[in-house]
Amino acid sequence: MTARSLRSSRRTILRASGGIAAGAAIGGLDLLNSNRARATGSVNIRPISDFLDVQGTFCAPNPSGGSGCFLFVPPAPNFLGFNTVTTNQTSALFGALDYAGLANAYCSKAFNVSNVFGTTIGANSTVIEEPLADGTARVRVLLYTQHANTWVIKLDLTTDTIPQIANTQPTLFGLRPPAPPQRLDLSRLAFGDSFFDIVFINTAPGAPLVDLISLAPPALQFIAFRARASGPLTAAFGVPDGTPGSCNINQSGLVATSSVANPKSRVALDAFPAELVDLHVVGR
Repeated sequence: MTARSLRSSRRTILRASGGIAAGAAIGGLDLLNSNRARATGSVNIRPISDFLDVQGTFCAPNPSGGSGCFLFVPPAPNFLGFNTVTTNQTSALFGALDYAGLANAYCSKAFNVSNVFGTTIGANSTVIEEPLADGTARVRVLLYTQHANTWVIKLDLTTDTIPQIANTQPTLFGLRPPAPPQRLDLSRLAFGDSFFDIVFINTAPGAPLVDLISLAPPALQFIAFRARASGPLTAAFGVPDGTPGSCNINQSGLVATSSVANPKSRVALDAFPAELVDLHVVGR
């Protein structure tokens, strides 16, 4: 879930209203495809569980070269988070929302409480699979998540961000997924709704889907994330603990387009034209 998770991108790739519809409506699948293979055969609809069941399963290599699988926010499973612009900056906001319900599942088991955060996956979530002439398949995931644990930190870009994401930077909003012996205090958590739109090339029609953090271009074609969350701000934000806060995350990655765009264009220089993580006191 660090900025290097989408390896050839510089990101730290995390039902609101308004802009979400625009994210969901971006073109047909062909408009998002840099793979020149033509579509062939009929589109297949797969259950969203085909995608959700493999999230958190990729064994991320240890950045320091150690053995075993690396967890970015241990002991919770890995997922993607999102940051604001980092180019020529010394700091950035980093926001994470439990879009796949991984933190909810982990904490439910750890605290022995069924659906501890009340996180749900929208019934309209789906996977659309389109066979391509070269034997691969173009896959589009439309994922709606409600009441998911959300948290925001401020990254110091002048030093290693990996330990900051894990635990060294205090949260400005909400809390990282708690785990025993921490006390479970839902009043200190922030919760949000999100929409995730992802397009990637899979090995074949009907083949197992992949953990999102394992994807990299050219397989990864497009990614858009919209989220809105509410909950308590912390003293690290410069306000009294518990001050009502609101967070909006808006990220769009034109990954396939950037690979074929004019090298001097904005999209070629940065595949993510939208990089918003907005955090503020409610009413301000």
